[in-house]
Amino acid sequence: KPLASNADEVRAMIKAAAENKPKDGRKEGLLLVEAFHYRFHPLAREISRLVKSGVIGEVSHIEANFEIPWPFPPKSDIRFDMNGSNSELAGGSLMDAGCYAVNVMRLATDGKE
Repeated sequence: KPLASNADEVRAMIKAAAENKPKDGRKEGLLLVEAFHYRFHPLAREISRLVKSGVIGEVSHIEANFEIPWPFPPKSDIRFDMNGSNSELAGGSLMDAGCYAVNVMRLATDGKE
């Protein structure tokens, strides 16, 4: 999932991680990472390497899907909040499920818009 829903939350997390020292005696702060673990998979790293090296050419078009398995969850499930109308969710379905498609497209384009 995304690290936070806005920049202020991220700044607060960075501060907390820096100020809270690990219990094992290390002097540096705690590690703070977002939960897109697939980025550390060897295949994802290879895709990133190929894009950065230019060996596959310039990426000119990309599409990505994230599908919710059948049977669908109940309508009350946050993945059906397509317009972010529930402010407590901080982004609704885009933050819950769509973020994976957006994130993998950023990986495949080396973060370029």
